[in-house]
Amino acid sequence: MTEQKAYFEGARKLSDKNFLVMPEEEANTFLDGHWYLMNPKPTYFTHSGPRDAGQPFEEEVPGYGTVYHLNSADYVLKFVDETKSILWVAHPRTKSSALFPDMYKDKDLFLSDRFNGGSSESLPVDLSHNGCVRYGALVGITR
Repeated sequence: MTEQKAYFEGARKLSDKNFLVMPEEEANTFLDGHWYLMNPKPTYFTHSGPRDAGQPFEEEVPGYGTVYHLNSADYVLKFVDETKSILWVAHPRTKSSALFPDMYKDKDLFLSDRFNGGSSESLPVDLSHNGCVRYGALVGITR
C-alpha cells in the first residue's frame, strides 16, 4: 500500500487544471489474461498472495482508510462495483491475453457495466508480427 500511496501522490503532483494523470494498474490476478484497473479516486487494495484466514473483503487501515482485499474474480467484480471503478483487457488477443476477452464473454465480469473493452498497445513493438495489433486487437466483441 506504500507504493500505491506514492503512486497516488505522484499523480496528484503531476496533475493540474490542464493536465490530469489518472493512475491505473495492470493487476493480472484472479482473471484470466492481463487486465487493467482504473479507480475514480485513490483506492487502496491488495491482490497478491493468499489472504490471511478471516481477513475481510474490506477493512479500515490507519493512514490509508478503506483497504480492499481481493482474492478471486468474484471479489474483483464486487470491488469494481462498490468503488465504481472500471477494468478492461490489456492488449487483447495478444501475449498472455491471446484468448481474452473472448474466453469470458459470457461471464458476469464481462457483462458488467464496469467492463470497458480492451486497450490497443503497439505489440509487438519490433513490428515482427505486423497483423498482430492491426487486426487482432482491434476486432470488437459485442455483448
